Amino acid sequence: SGRVTYAGFWIRVVAAIIDGVLVGVAGAVVTNPLGGMLLGLAYQILLLAYWEGQTIGRKVCRIRVISVDGTYCDPRQAVIRSLAKILSAVALMLGYLWVAIDPYKRGWHDHIAGTLNVRVPS
Repeated sequence: SGRVTYAGFWIRVVAAIIDGVLVGVAGAVVTNPLGGMLLGLAYQILLLAYWEGQTIGRKVCRIRVISVDGTYCDPRQAVIRSLAKILSAVALMLGYLWVAIDPYKRGWHDHIAGTLNVRVPS
C-alpha cells in the first residue's frame, strides 16, 4: 500500500526484552562483564547490518530498522545506532522516551544514526 507504520514504544520494549533474554543466556557463559557488553553490541550490530535490519526480538515483533531513505540499515549505521543507544540510556533513559513524542517514533539513537523503526507487514 506504500504506507509506513512506525513501531511504537511498547512493541519495541517487547523486542528489547526478547533480545535481552537471548543475549543474557548467551552471555551467561562469559564471566567478564566487558565481554558480556561486547557480546550484546556484536549481536545488535551484526544482525541489524546483515539480517535486513532485524534482531531476533525485532523479527518476532515484526519490526525492521531501516535508513531514513527506506533502504536496509547498513553496517555503519548499525554501529552508530548501537553505540548511540548508550547515550540514550545514560541520559536518564530520555533518549528512549523520546519515542513517545517524536512523530516518526525515533529515539535519540535513531536520530543520530539516521534510522527508523518500521512495522513489517504480516
